Amino acid sequence: MQATLAHQEDIVPGLALPSHLARRIWRGEGWRGGVGRTVPTGYAALDAELPGGGWPLGGVTELLLERDGIGELRLLADLLGRLTVPDSATHQPGRHVALVGPPFQPYAPALASWGIALERVLWVRAEPRHALWAAQQVLRQSDVAALLLWLPAAGADALRRLQVLAQDSSALTFLLRPATAARQPSPAPLRILCRVPLSCPARCLAAGDQHASCLQLEILKRRGPLATMPLHLRLPLEQGTGWPLPSPLPSPLPLAQPRLIDTTRETRDAVDRRDLAGSAARSGATALAVTE
Repeated sequence: MQATLAHQEDIVPGLALPSHLARRIWRGEGWRGGVGRTVPTGYAALDAELPGGGWPLGGVTELLLERDGIGELRLLADLLGRLTVPDSATHQPGRHVALVGPPFQPYAPALASWGIALERVLWVRAEPRHALWAAQQVLRQSDVAALLLWLPAAGADALRRLQVLAQDSSALTFLLRPATAARQPSPAPLRILCRVPLSCPARCLAAGDQHASCLQLEILKRRGPLATMPLHLRLPLEQGTGWPLPSPLPSPLPLAQPRLIDTTRETRDAVDRRDLAGSAARSGATALAVTE
């Protein structure tokens, strides 16, 4: 017997769901184009494997990392650059992106070399027990275009709350967790395991670019058929990995001392918008806005 999926009008004639509910229903058909709004990743091979052809809006994208610093920021660098830099064609200003609870201090010179507008980057230093709360405040801000949340350990309730908030937010939501979390269930509609491959395919090393590396992606969960083959993406390295070098080398660009906000005290918001670009302007656009 062949099973078919009924549309909502086939179930109750004349009944139409509100648009904000209809876009959350996945009918299992047309997975490449009918899954809601998406934003291109910057990698054609990855877009071809993702429902809708890009990173999904209205849901959590889970990046499961073999270890921290394997290329997760480089994977998202093209996206973050497009989101933070003003669009000259549409005259739209750049929007903010928030890094909540990263394991290391973001390396501003590397982010700048990837074309990311540093005055639009919010770095929220938060302990794991406070990171989810900070992320919730970020997702409630209308001028935040993307959230990157590092959450090494999260319970089922926390993951569900994050997914619900992401559904109602206009921001892209990325949850970065250890690869061991792949064995745990998750409400995230997109889950990707990120690894360093044992050997890079020849196409990743094409053009003789010495400032590039390879990242292997395995799509564990998506709104569509099961992905059977891993992807290998060539990531630009440029001046750094996004995290500072472990040796005490001087920074190639002058960095201002960011103003810290103590979130251990009761505050109205995890994101303080009073002086986001001020520190960057005082340091030649090389500072990150920081909250703590």
